[in-house]
Amino acid sequence: MDIKKGVYEHYRGKKYVVLGIGLDKNSQNESVIYKPLYECEYEYFIRALADFCSSVTIEGKEVPKFTYIGPYDPLA
Repeated sequence: MDIKKGVYEHYRGKKYVVLGIGLDKNSQNESVIYKPLYECEYEYFIRALADFCSSVTIEGKEVPKFTYIGPYDPLA
């Protein structure tokens, strides 16, 4: 499974920039390393790649948990 670096929108509306894929040394699972693009107490988040790429059901419709928006422009 592969994902692009760049800006993603969570199905609840907040935006994040994916920095890359890392390896959880304890579980040996690939994880997504991403940064919130809003005021937050944490600078980075880590989520299992399979979970990041999964879907959720909203009002009976299946939607991606995170949707790619485009490349990240730190000057924007």
